[in-house]
Amino acid sequence: LLTQLSLALQKFGGSTGELWIDLHEDRGRRPGARIAESRRLPVAGLVDRGGYRWVVFDIAPREQGVVLQPGRYWAVFRSRGDGIFNWYFALGNAYGEPDDSRSSPRGANDWSNILNYRFNFRVAGLVKP
Repeated sequence: LLTQLSLALQKFGGSTGELWIDLHEDRGRRPGARIAESRRLPVAGLVDRGGYRWVVFDIAPREQGVVLQPGRYWAVFRSRGDGIFNWYFALGNAYGEPDDSRSSPRGANDWSNILNYRFNFRVAGLVKP
C-alpha cells in the first residue's frame, strides 16, 4: 500500500501554481497508464531558502494510498505555474537499468529521452508480510 512519495527538491523561485506526482504503470520500459495522482502542493507554500529538502507527496489521498503489485512503476514529477525547482540527482547507474530515468517535453507523451542520472526519491507505505 503506497501512501507517500518524497522528492529531494530545491526551490529557486516562483509563487504561483502547484506541484504533484503522477504514478504510472510500466509499459515497454516507459511510463504507461496513470495509476494515481498525489495531493497537489502550492508552489507558494514551499520554502526557497536554498538547499535541497524532502518534499512529501501523499499518493491517492482520497483512497488513503494505492495498492501495488510487485513490478516496475514510474513516478512522474508534474508542475504548473511559475515555480522553478530542481530534483536532486546522482550521476551514474546506482541501481536498475540504464533506461530507468526518462524525460518528456511538457504536454507530450513521448518518453524517448533517456537521462544518464538517477533522481533521489523515498517511498512510504505498508507491505504485506
